[in-house]
Amino acid sequence: LVNAWPTLTVEDVSWTHLAGVVPTGSSVTRNIPGSQLLWNAGAVSTRAIASGDGYVEFQASPSPGAVSAGLGNGDAGLSFTDIEYGVFFWTNGSAYVYESGQYVTSLGTYTTTDRFRVGVEGGKVKYWKNGVLRYQSAKTPSYPLLLDASIDTTGGAVSNATMAGADLQ
Repeated sequence: LVNAWPTLTVEDVSWTHLAGVVPTGSSVTRNIPGSQLLWNAGAVSTRAIASGDGYVEFQASPSPGAVSAGLGNGDAGLSFTDIEYGVFFWTNGSAYVYESGQYVTSLGTYTTTDRFRVGVEGGKVKYWKNGVLRYQSAKTPSYPLLLDASIDTTGGAVSNATMAGADLQ
């Protein structure tokens, strides 16, 4: 993946606020029954982008599955609707941009090896797939920004998650 922000510190994500998931390194996997559109399992990163430029990167499985991850300001709930700037992976094998629970645009199909980045650059939220910029949000982000994950599919996961920023807290 091309690093659009070469001067930022990059680190593996550690997880907190675990609900119905098990962390393994920088991944988190749902371990309770799901796929009932309850969106009642997830976690957030222990660290956050406090200000300025930064991003999170991750993969999702299974494909197809019901998983969502991206940048969130706070952690008000387990649902994908709590993720302010998220990639929503759906059971039809497609990935979408969702912001605060609202559909924005399609990112096309995905596989478990596709790597997604949601980041802030120059005050703009950008969505990347495999190093290619796919969408730029019209909204202005509020800090701090966590990696927020919501998983509905049993065995679903957000994997190999990293976070980068000049101002991580």
